[in-house]
Amino acid sequence: MHMILGLPKSQLLFGALFLLTTAVGPNLVFRSHKRRTGKQGSLFEDVVPYLAKFNAKEWLWMGVVALLSFAFLVLAMHAS
Repeated sequence: MHMILGLPKSQLLFGALFLLTTAVGPNLVFRSHKRRTGKQGSLFEDVVPYLAKFNAKEWLWMGVVALLSFAFLVLAMHAS
């Protein structure tokens, strides 16, 4: 724990943004997809069938989430 708290504040910020974007972003995209298709789903289900039915807008948002996550990861690794 001391090692993590000893990191520079910018590294902690970008690391937290990476974790938040990676955890929340895809869930928001899947929620939007389920709302669009009118499907109810549980928390523990296979997401692969949903990916096959994504429209262009949902793929675009998933790409934005992936790029943001990657950008925050790179910034966290190079922040000092």
